[in-house]
Amino acid sequence: MKSQLLKTIFDESIVVFIMLLFLVVPWFVVGLNIWGWFFVCVSILLGLFEFISYKITGKTLSQTFWDFMKQHPKTGIVVLSSVSIGWIILMLHLLHL
Repeated sequence: MKSQLLKTIFDESIVVFIMLLFLVVPWFVVGLNIWGWFFVCVSILLGLFEFISYKITGKTLSQTFWDFMKQHPKTGIVVLSSVSIGWIILMLHLLHL
């Protein structure tokens, strides 16, 4: 059981790391460094909250959301959809549409 938990955390860590790379690196590549540093700060905060969550609950943020989705599937979809809409609105804003 413990080795499966460690494997899950390791797999989650790889996915989160790749996600953060995609959020941070493009800004620096094209020279929009202020945005790059903004997402570096967001990444640090995410890491801090992951650490705090794991220390307090023994679960990562993803595991907490997955448990919530099992208990409240409709509400979980609404939350996930709302957050996704927020990212889409940010993209539209940055595209100046």
